[in-house]
Amino acid sequence: MTPPLKRSEWVAIACLMFGFTLLCVTIYANVPSPDFLASWMAGKFWVAGETHNIYPPLENGMFDLFAPRDWYEALTVDGETQEVFPFIYPPIWVFLAGKLSQIVDYETIRTFASYVNPVLLASCALLALRITRRPIPVIPALLIGMVFFSLSAIGQIALMQNQFQILVAFLTLLSIERSRNGHEIAGGAALALAAAIKLYPAIFVILFLAGGHRRTAVSFVGFGIALGLLSIALTGWPLHALFLHTVSTISGTVLVTPVSWSFDPMIGQMFFEDTLRNRPIPEWTALYGIDMKPGEGFFFMAKPALWKALSSGAMLATMALGAVLIRRAERQGADSGWVWAFVMGLFALANPLSWSYHYIAIAAFAPLFVFRIGLLRGVVWIAVIAILSSNFAPQMSYWVQDRLHWPLVSFQVLGTLVMTAMVASFGYCVYHRH
Repeated sequence: MTPPLKRSEWVAIACLMFGFTLLCVTIYANVPSPDFLASWMAGKFWVAGETHNIYPPLENGMFDLFAPRDWYEALTVDGETQEVFPFIYPPIWVFLAGKLSQIVDYETIRTFASYVNPVLLASCALLALRITRRPIPVIPALLIGMVFFSLSAIGQIALMQNQFQILVAFLTLLSIERSRNGHEIAGGAALALAAAIKLYPAIFVILFLAGGHRRTAVSFVGFGIALGLLSIALTGWPLHALFLHTVSTISGTVLVTPVSWSFDPMIGQMFFEDTLRNRPIPEWTALYGIDMKPGEGFFFMAKPALWKALSSGAMLATMALGAVLIRRAERQGADSGWVWAFVMGLFALANPLSWSYHYIAIAAFAPLFVFRIGLLRGVVWIAVIAILSSNFAPQMSYWVQDRLHWPLVSFQVLGTLVMTAMVASFGYCVYHRH
């Protein structure tokens, strides 16, 4: 069990989180939240009974990041359209967003999210500390975590967009922490809620079973089935079928963007550059003030059947490796905390589409690695990771791209390599447990 924090430490944590929240709210006060807006728009169209305008149209049989056309028309004000991303969450959240839209206005709920998300993001670093059970000073680790998330695109983009991935990362880490500290029912409930927002955390139940947390797995199944049945009861099966079709289409699309940090987009640039094509810009976008140029850093292609099979196999192999590592650690009486960081990182890299903020739960362990290898070397390590994955790094990568004329989107390659280096560092901790 992790020893409880002292009262003075709790006060210091509260002060740091308060300051971090105010800083984030101030910086991102006037920055649009296109992903958060997507949920709001989906809820509005659900209330209007226009279920065909909830999920993206997928007109080309591929995922191209465009929301339904009627969204842009609804958002058009004085010839300008707010940036909005497509909605790709389970239908239960359409129902919730629709109910909220009838009670409060969008700006109120967005402001609320902008205050909550920095607290959740900082809390991820605290949860990682409890998961690894290392005798590391809490306040310095939390401070390093806040600085790292503030500098890296991992945290920057998530905060700018009020991304629900912040909540998913928090719930995923909470499920691990609760289970490892004797509260397995709560751990299973947290994992079920995370999977109800974004499906992929469900696969981590394999790791809980391998670690001997059977009550967590049972709790996850129970709460997961309850949430699934509730979602179907509230929104109907046809909308769920449409959602699953959207998820399947996304997994079958190779989408290359500056912040799609995983192996699939990088492989696409390395070996399928002639097949990748610019994302087409529909003619109707000009009607709603959407100022976009063809491509604009986005390229995509349909994934061949063999590639899809290999991609799915890679994710399953990652879970199998994680199960072996966790089981071995538990049998040897060693700490399996770093195994979670390592395996979740490998899974994000193997995932067909992992955005920069999909690494929040993994990056939460970065401050701990600073102390693991020594403060001086650790600070240099985390500074390099943060700078190379920051919103300032693209300029450097584009400079290389202009001279080598490769790759199509250089920051995608750089971001993926940096995340690989970070995950490999956690693999070092797994290999050298003692």
